[in-house]
Parts: sequence; structure tokens; C-alpha cells
Amino acid sequence: IRGNLSSIPTNAVIQSAYLKVHYYYNDNVTSGAYNISVRSLAGSWNESSATWDNTRLIRNASVSSAIGTMYADAAYNATVNNPRAITVMLTSQMQSWYGGTGNNGVHLTYHSGSSCSVCLKSSESPDGYGPSFHVNYTVNRLPDGVYSIGSNDDSKVVKAGSSNGSPVPVQADVPSGYSADYLFKFRWLGTQNGADLYSIRSMADNGKGLKAPTSGSGVQLGSLPVSDSLSSLDSKEIWAVSYQDGRYLIRNLSTGGYLATPSDGVQLQTTSAAAASAKWILRTQSCFLNRASFTQVPNTLGVGDTASVQAIVQSYIPGTNGPVIFSVENTDGSTAVRATIDANGNLVTSKPGIIKVGATFAGANQTVWHEIWIYDHTVNVEFQYDEGYADRYTNAEARIANQFVELQKFYVNNFGLLIQGGSTTGVTSWADTCEGSPNSTDEYYDTPCTCGSEGYCANSIFEPFEQFIYHHKNLSNILSRIETPAQENTTSIMYTGHVVCLNVKNSKNQDVHATSDIHGLAFADGGTACISDRTNSYDHETTTLIHEFGHFFGAIDHYGSTYDCPNTTQDMIDEYGYSFSEDCIYGGNKESLENREVCPGCRQLIENNLATRYSQN
Repeated sequence: IRGNLSSIPTNAVIQSAYLKVHYYYNDNVTSGAYNISVRSLAGSWNESSATWDNTRLIRNASVSSAIGTMYADAAYNATVNNPRAITVMLTSQMQSWYGGTGNNGVHLTYHSGSSCSVCLKSSESPDGYGPSFHVNYTVNRLPDGVYSIGSNDDSKVVKAGSSNGSPVPVQADVPSGYSADYLFKFRWLGTQNGADLYSIRSMADNGKGLKAPTSGSGVQLGSLPVSDSLSSLDSKEIWAVSYQDGRYLIRNLSTGGYLATPSDGVQLQTTSAAAASAKWILRTQSCFLNRASFTQVPNTLGVGDTASVQAIVQSYIPGTNGPVIFSVENTDGSTAVRATIDANGNLVTSKPGIIKVGATFAGANQTVWHEIWIYDHTVNVEFQYDEGYADRYTNAEARIANQFVELQKFYVNNFGLLIQGGSTTGVTSWADTCEGSPNSTDEYYDTPCTCGSEGYCANSIFEPFEQFIYHHKNLSNILSRIETPAQENTTSIMYTGHVVCLNVKNSKNQDVHATSDIHGLAFADGGTACISDRTNSYDHETTTLIHEFGHFFGAIDHYGSTYDCPNTTQDMIDEYGYSFSEDCIYGGNKESLENREVCPGCRQLIENNLATRYSQN
């Protein structure tokens, strides 16, 4: 025998409980007795499939001592039409079931006696004499916590929604999983005239809660003060919660109206009567949200801009509703003040770079961060990639898009230059073969140059440089594609998977205008660029993109003699007077390339270029 405990409210205190069954005797037995032992079951079972045999294990595994004993005395002349009731106390067992230990019910078995013709009425008995559990409990006030608010018939729940652009509680279908929109935080405020009073806040935003209408009957999700107290909340924001006949009534302190299901099927209303539509099922829900969430925050801002930053509180902790505390930090760990939060909660920028704005509140388990790029200047770029690059990387567009973000971060953080656009287009280009090569079809874009030795171009073709470009059919084709970008004032960048020859040995993966151990951007000239990458590292390709892009804005390579570069670090110092170092993404130190460091001299060159370029525009 197993009972359904769902009608007992979640805040009940069980005082006593007993099981009642009805018995009778066949064969006109009028003397003797059959005594019944009541024991717990050790596992779950299903009424439709349970048999004596398949429940043997959970019966045999039950505790050795009985919960209690019932005495079916034959002297009472109990008959099928006039059965006799017997009971057994189950208070401790019922309290355990209610507390969540698992309600598997009980089984009845022989205890003693010899009058074996006794019969027990089952739940299928048509005369109403089936077994029943009787529970005596008291209901304390609703505990503070997070609840779902279900309709009287348990078919709908309340959800934080909107109507005509305004936030309102609406009726919705019962979800498979309860997100924050379906949950409400009840906070006890005290007692007034015998009624327990509560604030009812949405877990989607603790700053909003149920609020009685100023006029009409539509309930609002209005903004509430941070503090939960009778003195800080308006009476329209306070609700009396009481328990009646297995359901809860939620009545507004100001209007006296009861929260009720909507007549239009959407927005909740208030009603003057505690009718069926005003009765609710409140169920405790597991919710551990305890953080802020941004609702308004920019991604990019210019130097000197002011922008509103807003965030909400989502905390399951009673009485914890904010306020939100904002902070600003630099993502690179520097101490330069790039932005501040003013007294009105606005973000005010003062210097370029990348910052992160944090949002938290007292008692939150974390600070939520949002990255913002602050810029002085903007430039547009577009990307193209050829069939060779697409063959090497099946995710070519995603790969380029990710590199574009890295390019953006580097230049906005170091120079306040916001690179915009980033549209990506696939194109067809020719195989990169020298004029003397026997191959000229797309399938041969790995074919090295054959007009020199060991797969390298003869030195004679490098002067003048234009001769080198047009010596390679693929490069001339690429240049024809990117000399006129799709948009005005846009830098066009080309990714090609074809081999590009150069008189620097690099395992058939030679690059133009890139060091021999960096595989990536290969050509930079006249406001356009070309990337050549055969098989190697995404990071190297990204770093080379960043490196070569700097040439558009005044950066000059200063590798030194190791890389056969005409400009040594000392040459740069002598010519410009700035502090150049090979520890630089434009210098010769490999680790500095990978770490994307910028030496003071290159920083000054690029800043000068930007100042001149944008002062002219």
C-alpha cells in the first residue's frame, strides 16, 4: 500500500499519521483473530505490474521489526457489506517519507492468529472502504525561497513575460525545465493583522516583482526597491500568502485583490474573490543563481564617449537584491586609466585600449566581466581566400574570422585603431607556377619554382621587384583581385594556399615579405596584402597577419643581418632616433614575434603615421 503525499504542502509539520484498512471474515467466523504486521518496503514498485513473486526481494529486505500491528478481531461480526476498520500509527514513517527518504509504502503480512478467512478491502473496492492514509499536520508560514507558481489545476505556471512592451507576469505552459523566467523569490516581511506578508521577485531580474495594478486588474512586474522590508516597499508590492485546502492564496496588501489566472489567457489579474482561479500551487525549485547579468553594455567606444552600463541581480538568497557594483580594469594588466564609471553609472572613456567592465553585488559568488574596445581611429578591411587555402583548411572562413578578432584586439589595444568590416569571400586563383614551370593548373599549387635550383627562383628575377611579382602567375592574379577593394577606403587582404617562391629555403613553403620560420601573410604593397599559408600553425599565421598589417601604418622591419633584412636595429635608431629593439613583433626576436610585443621605436612610428593620416582626413 502506498499513498500520494503531493497534497501535503511543502511547509507542513506532520503531527501524526495512521493507516486505516477495513476487514471482514468469510464463513460466518465470529471468534478468534488474525493479526497483521505492517512493515516498510525496501524498494519501489508499480501497482499495475506488482505480484507476490516479483516483490519478494523488496519485501524480504524490509526491516525485521514491524512498524506496527493491526488486529482483525472476528468477534465484531465484520461482513463484506459491513466491514470493520482497523488502524496502525505511522507518524515516524510518514515524517520520513515527507522528508524525502523515498515513499515506497508498506506491505501487510501475517503476524499471529488462526482465523485465516479474513479479507481486506482494496483500493478497487466500489463501496469506499479501500485503505487510506490519514495525516494530521499544521502549516507554518511559507519559508523564504525560490518557487514556481502553478495554477489550481496544475496545468499552467506563471512566467515573467511582457505585454505591449511592459514586463508583466503571464500564464504559460508547464516547462520541461524551470529557467529563471519561471521562478519567483518569496521573502517574508513580517505579519500584519494575522497575515504573513511577502515580496515576490522574479528570478529573471530580482529588481522586478509582482505589483498590483494602479488601475484595472492587470498585475505588473514592476521595479522594486533593493531592500525587502515593510517600510521600503509600497503596499502594492506586498502580498499576503496563506494556505487553504491544499492551495495557496496570494492577496495584495493595498487592493485586497487576489492574484488570479488571466481571463484572457495571458496577463495575470487580481480578483475580489478567493475563487478557484485565485488558488495556486507553490513548489520549491532548486535554483542557485547568484550573479549579476549585463542588460546594457557597449562593445566598442571612441575616446571621450559616454555610455550607459546596466546590469541586473539574479540571486536565490532571500533579501539579496543588489545594488549592482561596477568596476573597470585593463585587460593587459596595465594601470593606465582608460575609462571610469561616473556617479550616474555611465562609462566615460579617456584613453584607447581594451578594458573590461565588471558587475557584481554584495553576496554574489562571482564578478561578471564584459570586454570593451576603446578606439581613437577606424579603418576598414576585407578578406579574400583562394581555393588552395580552402583545400588546406576546410574551416577557412571561421579560421580567418578568428584571426580577424586577434588582429582587431592587437591594434585597438596597442594603438587605439579599430579595424572594422572583416567580410570574407572565397575566390578562384591560378596555381603558383613560374613561367618556366611545366604545370599551370589548380591541382599543382604545391609545385615549386623550376627556373632556379632546388625549387627556388633564380636570383636574377628579384630585381626589379615587379619582375618577381609577374614572374609568378598566381601572384599577378591575386594582385589583380585586390588592387580595387570592394569598398572605398578599405584594405584588402588575400589568403592563398599556393606555394610562393622566395630565395630563402623553407621546405617548399616560402613566403614573400615574411620571415622564413613564420607561415602566414606573404605580401604587403600599395595598401593591399596577400597571405600564403601551406600547412602550419594558426598562431604563426595570425602573428604574421598582425605583423604585416603594421606596414600599412608605418611599421618597418628591423630583423638584422640574421634575416638578410636591409634595416638593422641600429640602422633604425640611427635614422629615426627612436628606441628600437629586436624584442618586437616587427623585429628579429622570435619570442617577441610570438608574444606580439612592440618596441618603443615601432610604437612611435605607427603613432606618428596614425596622427598624420587622420589629421589629414
